[in-house]
Amino acid sequence: MKKNAFDIMLSVPELKKILVNGFKNIYSSIYEDIPERWISKEMTNKYGYKFSIWGPGDLDETTNAYKWSKSNLFNTNYTVLETLRNLLYYDGVTLIFNDDPSKDIIGTAKVLDIFFIELEKRKIEYFMDGEIKDQLMLIIDGTWGIGSNHSTTLKNNYKTYFPEAISIDNKGDEIGDTEDMLLGIDNTIFFNDNIKKTTQNKGCKKVVLVNDEYHVYCTVDYSKYNDNIVNYFVFFPSNDIKKVYIFKNDHRLVRNEVINNKPVFIINSSLLHYDGER
Repeated sequence: MKKNAFDIMLSVPELKKILVNGFKNIYSSIYEDIPERWISKEMTNKYGYKFSIWGPGDLDETTNAYKWSKSNLFNTNYTVLETLRNLLYYDGVTLIFNDDPSKDIIGTAKVLDIFFIELEKRKIEYFMDGEIKDQLMLIIDGTWGIGSNHSTTLKNNYKTYFPEAISIDNKGDEIGDTEDMLLGIDNTIFFNDNIKKTTQNKGCKKVVLVNDEYHVYCTVDYSKYNDNIVNYFVFFPSNDIKKVYIFKNDHRLVRNEVINNKPVFIINSSLLHYDGER
């Protein structure tokens, strides 16, 4: 089986929506009838409209109350999704995706239908409290830990990256932070004259300059990152742990592509703000 088929899917809005809704349907069928485990989370969209989303809750041993579960992030973590596909494979279900799902959205959607039919059959084993859910939560912990380190690096060095800044927010990097989930905002940087700029911080495999464009090898569903909401992308390449790249956001000069079956976020070089040491 092709590895990491889901990294491309999560860069394609139509396929990402199927993944999000598929988990929503499974979770509601498990937890909706367990009131203390079906938790609401208050959200505010980019227009200021407030609404609630619902998902499973897990017991917080510190407070002895149920809170928003990390399992709500399974639907957009390609390592979790690939792990679930592998679990199905070892249980006799082989799911084969196009090497580039973005070129076969209808065919990929049909395979995803089978994916969720098979997960539905195993929903108690996979998504109620138990060994499999615990292992999937560890994947989320690892991903969140890396992201938290990136935010810490930005907070510690924002004056280097943005010399005219006067402060940066001190968000606690909560798993499932609503600004990050809905708007893509990881941090807000403040300047004089009540000016503020927002960032989305992401790890990536590598950043390569090709002619007048930067190729950033990572999963980005750009439909989430309106350039009036997220002002800068901050990328931390894993192939060079000393480097950070910061780009201004401008929807006219960025795009998603798939190159050699890998998702690539392409950014015009004119948007480069910072290229240097972390």
